[in-house]
Amino acid sequence: MFQRPPVTLSLLSTSTLRAASPNSWDAKPAVVLLQDGACNILINTGLPSQGPEIVEELTSRRIFDAQFTVATSPHLQFSGNLNLFPNAQIIGPSEDAITVFATNVPAMGTVAIVGLLFPEAEPLERISTLWTTNVAKTVQSRRIVICAADWIQPAYGMPFPVTPAMRDQAGCTKRLFQ
Repeated sequence: MFQRPPVTLSLLSTSTLRAASPNSWDAKPAVVLLQDGACNILINTGLPSQGPEIVEELTSRRIFDAQFTVATSPHLQFSGNLNLFPNAQIIGPSEDAITVFATNVPAMGTVAIVGLLFPEAEPLERISTLWTTNVAKTVQSRRIVICAADWIQPAYGMPFPVTPAMRDQAGCTKRLFQ
C-alpha cells in the first residue's frame, strides 16, 4: 500500500498584531511554507517589509522559488510580496478568505492555514468587525474548519490545537479529514 510522505510546514516570518495607535495596527501575518514532496507552496507572502526575512528563510532552506503562492485574504499584508515569486501560480486572493488544509503533517495531523478567518487564537463566537462584514458566514466557516482540522494556523500568531471543547462548541458530528 502506498503511503504518502509527510507534509512539512514552516513559519518563515514572525507575525505580529498590535495596535500601533488608536487608529492604526501593526499587522504582519504569518508566512507559511508548505512542502509536499518537491512542491513548495508559499501561503501568504506578507507585507513588503517582510520580504527580506522571507527570502532569507527560503534561501537558508535552499528554496529559490515556489510552485504556488496562496493569498488567504485580499488585504495587502497577505499578498505584498507576490512579485518575489514570478514563476509561481497565484491562488487567490478572493473577496472572502481562502483556507489551505495540509493533511499528514507530523505531530499535528491536519492543519488549517486560515488567514483572517481566525486572526488569532480566539473563541468561536468572538468576531472582530475589523476583519469581517458577515459575522454569520464567518462563524459558519470557523465551525467547518474546527470540525476538519487538528491544528489552526491563524493569520497572526502561532498555530493552536483544536480541542474537544472547541469541537463540541462548533457542533462537530464527524471529522472531514481522517
